Amino acid sequence: MTKLDKKRILDYLEQVERSGEHKYLVELFSELEGHPEFSEFLKNDWNRFFDSENNVNKDLSGVLNRLHKEIEAIEEENKPSFTKRLINTYSRIAAILLLPLIAASVYLYSVQDKRSVTNETVPMAEVVAPANARVKYTLPDSSVVWLNSGSHIKYSTAFAKNRHIELKGKAYFEVTHDSYHPFSVSFPNGKVEVLGTKFSVSTKDNGDFYVTLVEGKVRALVGKDNKPVILIPDQMLAVNGNDFLVKSVNAKNSVAWINGKLIFRDTPFNEVAQKLSDWYNVDVIIKDPSLNRITYRGVFKDENIENVLRLMSMTLPIRYKELPREITKSNGTYKKQKIIIYSNQ
Repeated sequence: MTKLDKKRILDYLEQVERSGEHKYLVELFSELEGHPEFSEFLKNDWNRFFDSENNVNKDLSGVLNRLHKEIEAIEEENKPSFTKRLINTYSRIAAILLLPLIAASVYLYSVQDKRSVTNETVPMAEVVAPANARVKYTLPDSSVVWLNSGSHIKYSTAFAKNRHIELKGKAYFEVTHDSYHPFSVSFPNGKVEVLGTKFSVSTKDNGDFYVTLVEGKVRALVGKDNKPVILIPDQMLAVNGNDFLVKSVNAKNSVAWINGKLIFRDTPFNEVAQKLSDWYNVDVIIKDPSLNRITYRGVFKDENIENVLRLMSMTLPIRYKELPREITKSNGTYKKQKIIIYSNQ
């Protein structure tokens, strides 16, 4: 078994350039199941990362770019035997080549490209925003994406030739213009295509989604028939099942979440509940339909949901109840927290 040398790992975490360290880390991870000391080290490092407020909004692009270079170096030095063995054996944990990625919830892995008739393996990168955190990330083409809490994107490492992203959750994009390589974002029940623009997308587990355009122009493809819908600035496309609606909005207010601001301007309460659900990655359920007739006006910056609800209840005829988080029996993971809002009249 490979000897655990914490100093070598910490040096690598601090991005001290040391030749050959990636191979040492690969060996450690290959023995992860039988190496409890190393597993405990990773667990403690993860916990230390999220205990620090300074790490919540880190820009992770530099780390992933370094990972790409490490993989390219390994492939060049050891191809084809080592590369093939790496892909087959470590496809789910390729992020081990750079331990900083573990703390930042960004990992690289290999998946089978179903579109390829030659069954070639296409490396994919995935960026994840941890719970209760926002992540700003620079893509290989210099486009910038902000991910909301619990959201993630996935894209091919050959991004310069194929600017396509798969999204789950909520994200805001500032796309670098490239007329030769259109930029697209896909998700269940829809897709957005652009050349260069600023827009946000919010997706739901049931297939509903919202697209808000800040600048430029986007074309959204809706449903199984890929019905095209063109948006101009300050418009939002709301898709609910087979129905969709385009309406005028203040787009800058809608994307203020990237700066930690939650803004309501005489907002209908059902939309307030939806924003709270998106922002805090929870399920806000309005128990009394009569509340949908009221509106709310206010601004919050970097407040937790308990404070927001408490302040709202001071000026609105509501009361609320936070239910304990439930555990999914099939895999042991926690479901989203549910918050029930009642009328107090």
